[in-house]
Amino acid sequence: MLIPVNRPFWLSVFLLVGMTIRLSAGRAVSTTAPAGLDTLIVEGRYVMGDRDSRLDARNYALLEAKKKALEQAGTYLKAFTRVENYMVSEQEVQTLAAGIMRTEVLEEHTEPAGETMAVVVRIRAIIDSDELKHQLEAARADTALSNQLAELQVEYQRLLAQVEQGRADALRSRPGASATAHSPDWKSLQGMEVLTKLALEARNSQPSLSRAVSLYQQIPANTSGRRAGNGYLGIIQFKRGHVNKAIELLEKAIGEQPASARFSRRPMSRMRGGHSRLPRAVKQRAQHEKALFHYYLARALSAKGARARALRHWKMARQLDPDNPAYKRITWH
Repeated sequence: MLIPVNRPFWLSVFLLVGMTIRLSAGRAVSTTAPAGLDTLIVEGRYVMGDRDSRLDARNYALLEAKKKALEQAGTYLKAFTRVENYMVSEQEVQTLAAGIMRTEVLEEHTEPAGETMAVVVRIRAIIDSDELKHQLEAARADTALSNQLAELQVEYQRLLAQVEQGRADALRSRPGASATAHSPDWKSLQGMEVLTKLALEARNSQPSLSRAVSLYQQIPANTSGRRAGNGYLGIIQFKRGHVNKAIELLEKAIGEQPASARFSRRPMSRMRGGHSRLPRAVKQRAQHEKALFHYYLARALSAKGARARALRHWKMARQLDPDNPAYKRITWH
């Protein structure tokens, strides 16, 4: 149930209690939904160029559907936080929308579009309002992870902009061209989406280990995203009380930080524009992420009684991210 910002307050409350918004063919239709779950159904459509593959066209149609769902979810989250009296930033709203929204493909098909074909993907997007409340509380409790989530969302938006710019450039160059010819690796965007969900799960005080493992397994193996996933899964193991496993995973995460673009298996020179240098924000996020893993490794080692090693990793966290208030003083024993 997603609430337009121009509705009266009393109607927003009514919608929050018992309705959902269903978007189909550009129209909004209200339907009932299970308690605590808000559902949105949207379609994405992509008109294929002469050299577009069916898979590429499907990815673009799915991306469009998810974008529509995220926009509506953001509107819902803003209304929800006002009703529940939470104060959250626009960045946090975007992060929550991307992280807690679960999607499933309901239908996909092709249809005529002039002299070519279009791929249509219909998805169901679900927001769990109970999970949303837990995340809003967790944001206050774990500021270190909240800061990292904000940077993950910035990188996701950057990757999304690259995909959209590649599509626009190709379509402007000549009619019927493949819009995917100059796009970055799809795994970058999809992997970052999964990693954000995993980091959100790690921020919970009592995260779900089964859900975390399921998300971790969706990250492509032998990529930097999987190595970062080790770190977030290690934080979750620590919060679940599995200290030894947490130490093992966090040590993997800090020992294998890559120098290449996150999730990408191909050389940087082949990426869009041919630039071999990563944006400064990406490098900074990787550094801050490593600091986060050092910090939680320090906490895990401290719980094991390895105080000297714990202190060394805490100092590394401060060195890598000196402005993060969570690392200013030792808060573990």
